[in-house]
Amino acid sequence: MSKGIRVGEVLNESFQFGFHRWPTVFRLGWLPLLISGFVVFGLQHLIFDAEALKVAIESRESFKMVEVMRVSSFLAFGLMLIVFVFMIAVVSGLLASIYRLVALGEEREGYVDLRFDGPAQRVFWAQLIVTLINVSVMLAFVIIAIPMTGSSFGEVFKSLGAFLLLMQSAMVDPNVGQPDQATLEALYAPLGSVFLGAFVALLPLAYINIRLTPFAPGSAAENRLLFFGSLQITNGHFLSLLGLYLLFGIALMLVGMIYSLVTSVLEQMASLGGAGMLSVVGFLFQGILFALMVAYQVFVIGVQASLNAVVYRELGRDE
Repeated sequence: MSKGIRVGEVLNESFQFGFHRWPTVFRLGWLPLLISGFVVFGLQHLIFDAEALKVAIESRESFKMVEVMRVSSFLAFGLMLIVFVFMIAVVSGLLASIYRLVALGEEREGYVDLRFDGPAQRVFWAQLIVTLINVSVMLAFVIIAIPMTGSSFGEVFKSLGAFLLLMQSAMVDPNVGQPDQATLEALYAPLGSVFLGAFVALLPLAYINIRLTPFAPGSAAENRLLFFGSLQITNGHFLSLLGLYLLFGIALMLVGMIYSLVTSVLEQMASLGGAGMLSVVGFLFQGILFALMVAYQVFVIGVQASLNAVVYRELGRDE
């Protein structure tokens, strides 16, 4: 019989790990995260013609997504899917190292850790399986919601394309501003069915993901995919795990608010312009801002990964 979850101790250990083992997480993750960042950057510029998109935005003329894409929509979707799977594979090694460190005390040595061995492969499959389950559940609810709201599938796909284009425009030119009200209203009705389906799917998705919390860390620690084992060891612990993750979300949100306040001050200092010392001070604060962003992201990765590993360890291995 597995033990219960001691919420306070689990939260404390995960945040302590994120703080005290920050250098370890950075050492394990700098190369996988750097590779992932370059791949995403390259994919964005492979799919979208940034110059054409910027010209279209500045001209304020109506344009279609195909006009600013270097490749066809079908090929773009295929490329995004391939890159998504590749990124899961790259990050799986980092997660496997953290899971095994927290659950088994296994310390990885060296300043470069890019692995795809047995534990990393099992984490990869665990993440992929959970992702496919989430996408399938979400799509099922959205497909049910579309005809219920009086929308057609064609309208929804068209609105999704327009919405993605608006997001891409904002990424290319942050000064593009808010779209006009008529454009937004044209998107609201068809996309309302998507939002409705996604909202209704939140409850079953929360249940599924909480029950599968030990799946990835358990698969890294044990020589098997712990799908059914995860369902077994979380049986009877759903409410305590739900409370744990709610408190964890609140704590992480508070940390994020503090981070946002600090970065807003640093951004003001980094925006200093002019000659002489002002330009030097602005450049210095830009470096501090970048270092803080890296530190925060590494901390969040360490806290989140360690939390799942602690949950697995606390509920017991080989149950």
